[in-house]
Amino acid sequence: MPAAEVIPNTLILHDGGPLALLAVAITREAAALAGGANPGQPPARVAAIMFPSVVRSQASMQRHCEAMGIDVLEITPLALSTLPPVSREAHELLHAATFAAFQRFERVIWPVSAAIGDHLDLDRISAIVDRALLISRLVALDSRDHGTPGIRIETPYADFTDRQVADLAADMELPVEACWWWGHDDPEAAQERERWMSAMQTVGWRPR
Repeated sequence: MPAAEVIPNTLILHDGGPLALLAVAITREAAALAGGANPGQPPARVAAIMFPSVVRSQASMQRHCEAMGIDVLEITPLALSTLPPVSREAHELLHAATFAAFQRFERVIWPVSAAIGDHLDLDRISAIVDRALLISRLVALDSRDHGTPGIRIETPYADFTDRQVADLAADMELPVEACWWWGHDDPEAAQERERWMSAMQTVGWRPR
């Protein structure tokens, strides 16, 4: 019988949204199953950091990770407010991956999607995948310093539509109420709440 998959130490980039909730739940479950099937192996370390570094999402991220039993690590924020959003994302991802390497995480999960509703932006998918691959390679160049040569950035939900995310969230009974936009009335939060509540209601989800 083949050995069960060994889960590497994994750092999850958490923005307080549904994709991050999904990434935490799936990774934690996989790590627990691998630990039970491989009793001789040390358990995988699973932790999260705030990404991007938006203060409004910190409390929801903290509550969710504590409820799921994973560590929340502190990372020094970058002063990137003058950069355009795409450049800011690339710099923050490089910063997060470098932090992960020095903390001896072999895998980084970047739970990001190129969807709005049921529509996918193919150019955005390509940019997400390329950015993750290139930054993984760039961070690996400094493996002599950080000691983690095989680090990789995974983007498992890049081509998921909102409905696919909602379907998984409902099936796994994820605490959608833990998302950063729940209970806030500013325009950005209201827009995100409307987007995700529409997707969740489509799959039959109702608040607890």
